Amino acid sequence: MNVSNSIDEISLLLEQQHIDPVTDLYNMHLYNYLNVTYKNLKVESKIFKNNFQNVIFEDCYFENIIFEDNVFENVNFVNCKFIKVSFVRSLMEKVSFSSSVMEFISFMNVCMISKIIPNPDKTNGVTFIGSHLINFVFTNSHLDDVNFQDADIKNFEFIGGIIKDCFFANSKIFSGNFVSTEITYCDFNKSLIDYVNFYNLCATHTSFINGYISNSSWTTVFFDAVDWSNCNIYNTSFSNTVGFDEIKTKIN
Repeated sequence: MNVSNSIDEISLLLEQQHIDPVTDLYNMHLYNYLNVTYKNLKVESKIFKNNFQNVIFEDCYFENIIFEDNVFENVNFVNCKFIKVSFVRSLMEKVSFSSSVMEFISFMNVCMISKIIPNPDKTNGVTFIGSHLINFVFTNSHLDDVNFQDADIKNFEFIGGIIKDCFFANSKIFSGNFVSTEITYCDFNKSLIDYVNFYNLCATHTSFINGYISNSSWTTVFFDAVDWSNCNIYNTSFSNTVGFDEIKTKIN
């Protein structure tokens, strides 16, 4: 099924099935989306409790949207724009937000996973490759095998939850906070981290090789097996940390 010409196809489907996406939120099985492609779709001011499988959204626009209690499996958002969108209690597997623009985004109690053993050259989980993420927050979410490679990340918060086997290589991470989060087996190699606060967290089996960290702070942090090789650190503070003595890099 292919849709074009800026038609609100999702609303049309709901109307045809006599379903109100705002008031009839609990009949998820009635309006699932399977094996469809949407192009140039514009969706505004909607609340959806849906399961999406094998779905492609291409050049689509989403504003003031809430996705709640959803399952996203093998879903691709290509060249899409998201403004004021929330994902609440969603499960995501093999989902791509590549080359998308995302502003004022909230991920709350979201689980991003990969059932397949990750291939180091290609993620099987959720991807934000080359995307722009501005003003967003992850709250109590579980990120496993999520790829942020070459992404621009600005004005953000990761609060609680777990960030595991995630890939931030070559990304630009600016003006944000990692708070009460477990960061493990993550790759920040060649990333630029500026004006970022790391507070009350664990960072284990994680690498910052050839990275650049400036104007940042690490407070009440437990480090274990962190690789700082050739990482340039400027105007950055470390306080109340454990394992910091093992860092073998020059701090300017």
